[in-house]
Amino acid sequence: MATFISARALAPGTIGHVDHGKTTLTAAITKVLADKKLAAAKKYADIDNAPEEKARGITINVAHIEYQTESRHYGHTDCPGHADYIKNMITGAAQMDGAILVVAATDGVMPQTREHLLLAKQIGVQHIVVFINKVDAADKEMAELVEMEIRELMTEMGFDGEKVPVILGSALCALEGTKPEIGMIMCKPGSMKAHDSLEAQVYILNKEEGGRAKPFTSFIQLQMFSKTWDCAAQVTIPGKEMVMPGEDSQLQLKMMRPMVVEQGQRFTLRDGFLTLGTGVVTKILPNLSEDERLALTEGKKAREKRHKTEVENK
Repeated sequence: MATFISARALAPGTIGHVDHGKTTLTAAITKVLADKKLAAAKKYADIDNAPEEKARGITINVAHIEYQTESRHYGHTDCPGHADYIKNMITGAAQMDGAILVVAATDGVMPQTREHLLLAKQIGVQHIVVFINKVDAADKEMAELVEMEIRELMTEMGFDGEKVPVILGSALCALEGTKPEIGMIMCKPGSMKAHDSLEAQVYILNKEEGGRAKPFTSFIQLQMFSKTWDCAAQVTIPGKEMVMPGEDSQLQLKMMRPMVVEQGQRFTLRDGFLTLGTGVVTKILPNLSEDERLALTEGKKAREKRHKTEVENK
C-alpha cells in the first residue's frame, strides 16, 4: 500500500471527449506508479464503479484518485466526457491545478474536446498537457494530423498551441503492459475482408463543432479514416441534393482502393485539415468494377452527367 506525501501537492485531472480514454489513462497512471510502489493500482472498473457507469460504459460521476511521484503528491480528478454530464465535468475541473486533455488519434477533435477546453479556459485552468491516445489504432499520418488539429484549436482558444506539451501513446497498452505500435491491426487471418463500396450513417459537424460552415453535395471527395488506415472516398447522397452542417445523413462511399472494413465499423471523414463528420458503416456493398473505379477519377461535371444518365436509365 502506497504512503502519500503531502508536500508540493498538485491537483491534475483528465478532460476530453467521451470514449477517448480518460479513465483508461487514469487507471494506467496508477498502474505504472504502483509498479514503483508510489500508488495503489486502480482498475478501470474501480474508477467507473457506479452501476449506471458500468451499464453505459462511460464515466458519469467525477472520480478522485491519489498517487505520487518521488517529489509530489497528486489528487487526480477524472472528469466525465459525455455531453449529458457536463455539470459534473465543471465541478471536477473547478478543483484542478492543471489538466490532461485526452484526444483519441482515431477521432481527433470532437465536440466535447472543444467544449471541455473552453470550459477549462473559463474556469481558469491555465496549465494543460495533451495526450493523444489510441496511437496503436491509428497510422502515423493520422496521429500527426490530430496533433496539428489540437494545436490549432488550443491557439484558437487562447492557449499557447505551439508550445503546449503533446504526448502520443496508448493508455490501454500501458494498462496492459504492452508496447504500442502505430498502425497495428490484430485479427484472425481471413476474419476481415477488404471492401471499397459501402453505405453509412454519418453525423456532419457544424461550424461551432469544428466542421464546415456550408453544406456539401454528391461527388465531393473526402478522406476517410478508420482504425489504422485512411483512403480517399467519393461521397454520394441518396435521395437528396445536399447535406447541411449539423445534420445526420445516410451516405454512400466509394473508395479509391479496397480497405479492411465491416458493418458497424466507425470512421471519420475529413476535408483537408477539417474534420467534416463521423459515422458508422451500415451496409457493405459489392466491390466496384474496374470501370467504376476509373470513374472515380473523373472531373465533377463528368461524374454528375454520368450519374444523371444512370438515374434516367433506371
